Amino acid sequence: MDGAPNGGVFAPTNLGLYSYTHNNPINFIDPDGLADYSKVTDVTNVLKGKMWVDYESKKHHWLSISRFGKRYQCADYARKQVADSSDLTPAPASRRFDMYIDDSRQKEPAKLDAQKGVDTIISNLKNGVAVMVGVRYKSKGSGNKNIATNHYVTIVGMGSGKKGPYFSYYDNYTHQAGRAIGTNLKLNRFRPNIESGDYLIDADGNLPISSNKQTPAIYLMTEVRPNE
Repeated sequence: MDGAPNGGVFAPTNLGLYSYTHNNPINFIDPDGLADYSKVTDVTNVLKGKMWVDYESKKHHWLSISRFGKRYQCADYARKQVADSSDLTPAPASRRFDMYIDDSRQKEPAKLDAQKGVDTIISNLKNGVAVMVGVRYKSKGSGNKNIATNHYVTIVGMGSGKKGPYFSYYDNYTHQAGRAIGTNLKLNRFRPNIESGDYLIDADGNLPISSNKQTPAIYLMTEVRPNE
């Protein structure tokens, strides 16, 4: 993650007729149509009982991640959480599946593929494996291959409820509020945007980062990293 939100906060609430495509129906559509969530089943938590790894945790710095001389980032902890669920690791950014792109600033190759992203999450969770995903919580760009990505979290479960299908996640950016918030799977859930099944969002006002006195309006899933 490229730092705490200290400027524009991503809040797609004042969009017009094409709000489901962020007023850009040419570049922000999935050519295959809305993503299919029919294969979502009940997977409670593939990391249940595993050691919690939170952002900048002094306790787990050297025990969990060896990155000598560098500041630990959310992506490092998300990778560690995936590794805790299996002997697999998230693929590099070049093999990601983009769920959302900022076309105005995107320089690296990017192509929306919501269905592959959704299918990747579902298939991994069914096999008991966590999934690293990128999210956008502020409008400011980043140095990631997908410029819209400025944080990473870990998908650990899925299911369906009154509000439809969801993917629950761990958020390791909880160094003030702690584990209770970062692992609250009843609140930490991505759901399909009601205006477009291609966008997976968490916008219930209970974001883990909000509990650290930050002010994002939404987590929007930007990319999915397949495991290998």
